[in-house]
Amino acid sequence: MKFAKSRLKKYLFLDFAHYKYYKAGMGGIQMQKRNKRKKSSTLKKILLSILAVYVVYVFIQQQMMLNSYKEQEKYYIAKINEEKAKAERLERLKTLYSTDLYIERIARDKLGFIKPGERVFIDISNR
Repeated sequence: MKFAKSRLKKYLFLDFAHYKYYKAGMGGIQMQKRNKRKKSSTLKKILLSILAVYVVYVFIQQQMMLNSYKEQEKYYIAKINEEKAKAERLERLKTLYSTDLYIERIARDKLGFIKPGERVFIDISNR
């Protein structure tokens, strides 16, 4: 008869985990606490997994934005260097245009001015 009782108790439990707790002397309340802890730990794992996925997502988004900003920085640095070179070239032209030699040459070539006492020879063979 003792064999039949133990066998009956064994078949009352659907899975081996519950039978193991019953065998160890844990009653219904203790098993309920264990199940609650198990459910809360599963919920914690799920929440931590979601948080980890979110952190990875934010990290990837920030890296993409950072790469975009670095490309923009390179573009603007190149533009600044171009503008500096252009400003330097214009500064050299400014100093060249303000010299007396350049002004005199433009006055002679473009405007046809001559210095006092100079003789002008006109070549008529090319006309």
